[in-house]
Amino acid sequence: MKWFVALVLPLALLALIVACEEEEEEAATPSPAATATATPQATPSPEPTLTPEPTPTPEPTPQPTIEAATVELRLIVHDMGGPFDRLEVWAKELGSWHPDLSYGTDFTIIGPYEVGSSPELAVYPDGRDGAEASVRLVLTGDLISLSDRDAVHVEVHKNQINIWGSAIEGFEEVFPR
Repeated sequence: MKWFVALVLPLALLALIVACEEEEEEAATPSPAATATATPQATPSPEPTLTPEPTPTPEPTPQPTIEAATVELRLIVHDMGGPFDRLEVWAKELGSWHPDLSYGTDFTIIGPYEVGSSPELAVYPDGRDGAEASVRLVLTGDLISLSDRDAVHVEVHKNQINIWGSAIEGFEEVFPR
C-alpha cells in the first residue's frame, strides 16, 4: 500500500493544482453569458480637451511711408575783413549752428525733414542784432539727400548774402547786408 500512496498521492496533488489554475483562469475571463447580462461599468472618460479657437489677427493698418530729405548746407564767407564769430545759421527744428570760419568756409548737415515740407532757414552774418536772410527750403521728391547737386549754398559778401541751390524756390535769393 505504500507504493499506492506514493504513486497516487502525487498524482492527486497534481490534479488539484491543475483544477485550481483552471478555476482562476475562468474567474478572470467572464463568460459570454455573464458579459451579456452584466451592466457595463462606467469607465471614467478623459476630460475633454478644449482647444481655444484661434483669434484672428487684425490686418495691420498700412502706415504711409514718410520720405525724409537731408540737405548739406555749405557756407562761404567772401568778405574776410571782419570777425565772424557772431555769424549764426538757424534751421527750424534743428536750432542754431555757429560755423568755424577759420578757413573762410564750413558745412553742416540739416535734416531730416519730411519730403514736401518747407522748413525755414535763417542766416545772421553779424549775429541776431544785424541783418537777417531768411528763406524757406522746398523739399520735393526729386531732391537727392546729401548730394552736391542739391546742396544749399550760403555766400556772405560785404554788402549782400546769397542763398542758392535747387532746394531754394527760384534757385537763388539775394539779401542786403
